[in-house]
Amino acid sequence: MQEAGSHYYVKIYSDKGDPIEIFSRSPKIMIPPKPWRKLLDKNKGRQLYLDIFVETADGQWDRFDSVTNRIANEKIDSYLAYRKMRPLHGKQREHERIGVYQYDLENHNESVILDNGYYYNYGCVNCHTFYNNRPDKMLVSIRNAKHGGGILLLTDGKVNKIGTKFGCVSWHPSGRMLAYSLNKVRQFFHSAQTEVRDTVDLDSTLAYYVLGSKAIKTAPVLSDKEYLETYPCWSADGRYLYFCRAPKLWQDQPQRYIEHYSNVKYDLVRVS
Repeated sequence: MQEAGSHYYVKIYSDKGDPIEIFSRSPKIMIPPKPWRKLLDKNKGRQLYLDIFVETADGQWDRFDSVTNRIANEKIDSYLAYRKMRPLHGKQREHERIGVYQYDLENHNESVILDNGYYYNYGCVNCHTFYNNRPDKMLVSIRNAKHGGGILLLTDGKVNKIGTKFGCVSWHPSGRMLAYSLNKVRQFFHSAQTEVRDTVDLDSTLAYYVLGSKAIKTAPVLSDKEYLETYPCWSADGRYLYFCRAPKLWQDQPQRYIEHYSNVKYDLVRVS
């Protein structure tokens, strides 16, 4: 709570089950997990009420307007997946641990999906993309001296390696095709700025991969040499591919990107 007071009282309740009552001298209110889950399970689709009271310095209790929320019928997606690494400047340190982890939103436990330990020779474990948030159909980018660069593609309980780099990836709603970007990103540093790190996309294009075909393809509208194409995203019906596109301001002089990168402006475009 953000209200000043000497004591705090919160009552959480719904139509069924026992209410949760919390008394505290601290404005930090901790809801016990087991009664909380029990209350939510009994009242799916119903209203959830929070009555809040604060005792002021003169011993009087102030009651605030009740907070009303609706308890969803559906369960939440329990896991959040992300890459975890230490902040790095410049080249990755030897034996630097990088991994893709999952965080259980229901019990706050963290577990590893894939890390770059001894087996992956401490290389890079990078972009990861799920098909419709399903953990049984996904891909993870890897890059190291032992295995080279490529993609680990998980489908039908099997993992296969695709021997090419993927940047930003979007699954087609059918689950049978991937649109992705190929980016030539460079990092550089400002001499005096609040955030000294910066990056620029020297060159980029789009391509697509049809599962089972073992072939990477592109099209002129996705790979115009005059433009930087990136950030693909399929429409929900699968009829259109959206992506960002900007004129390449340095063309045949990539070493002069410092003079032009701040003027790069992307458009949102669509192809069918």
